[in-house]
Amino acid sequence: MNSNAVIGTSVARRDLPQKLTGEAKYTSDIYLPGMLVGKVVRSPHPHARILSIDTSAAESLPGVHAVLTPFDVPQGRLAPDLPILDTVVRYVGDEVAAVAADDEDLAEYAASLMKISYEPLPFVTTPREAMEPDAARVHPEGNLVGGEPLALTRGNVDEGFEQADRIFSMSYSTPSHSPAPLEPRAAVAMWEGEKLTIWKTTRGVHADRMSLASALGVERNAVRVIGATLGAGYGGKDESRLSVITAELARRAGKPVKIEATREEEFLAGRKRHSTETTVKVGVKNDGTVTAVTRDYADGHGRVPGIGAGRGQASGSGCALSISLPECAI
Repeated sequence: MNSNAVIGTSVARRDLPQKLTGEAKYTSDIYLPGMLVGKVVRSPHPHARILSIDTSAAESLPGVHAVLTPFDVPQGRLAPDLPILDTVVRYVGDEVAAVAADDEDLAEYAASLMKISYEPLPFVTTPREAMEPDAARVHPEGNLVGGEPLALTRGNVDEGFEQADRIFSMSYSTPSHSPAPLEPRAAVAMWEGEKLTIWKTTRGVHADRMSLASALGVERNAVRVIGATLGAGYGGKDESRLSVITAELARRAGKPVKIEATREEEFLAGRKRHSTETTVKVGVKNDGTVTAVTRDYADGHGRVPGIGAGRGQASGSGCALSISLPECAI
């Protein structure tokens, strides 16, 4: 047997001794001298325009070191459609503002003192509703990623259905849900001059480094991302907005800042598996031969598509490639 073979063997996990003995350092275990605690103010509306934010009461409290609103960082963006903070909120729990204070209780109290004026806007709740011609627009350019549906057609589908002895059609849906790892999202940010070091719950330090540098307006070589021991992720920690807010608070406060999402915040505003709505129509002959297939698939990406647009495309092409027939429309 090859000495390098692992098939049929038990592979020891190198991280288990540290986790079992409590030696492993998670992001929540990191404490730096003079470190502040950050809290995020979240939207109670599914869609609204922020007219004004009065932070004077929060800023006047002894022990409050920094406050952050969309009006303070109008140019900062993690992606073209994802500002650090936005003057338009697009879901209940969307980030509105943030505060850094000496301790968690003070930060929560300061956050509660912010007076925010909203103009509620129309909203949509399902993918199909969002696709209606008169649907409320999540973004000014519309609700479809790329402006139009992704389509894949092969052969003459109408002829395929004419050849079928029987036609079956079914619609089904899958709900949005949270991955719910034991450890919530968290970040600790520390600036040394113009250089940032950030510890965070992540699976992709290099992608985080690029998005942080871009959003904060610094060179990539000025950002160091340290992936602390991860208490699971399941896709829910592949985002950088919380860490960018943490870093911006730390830069404004001149002190290290830690933000840890609560379990409620994870369910409310953490990354989710997208909801889907699908209708499949299949034509078959009496001997079981499939003559044609159509699949209409809607994927609810939420506020921004993220990697979801690629997932929808992969789902469609995967469906087409897995079916060996000349007539197919996805």
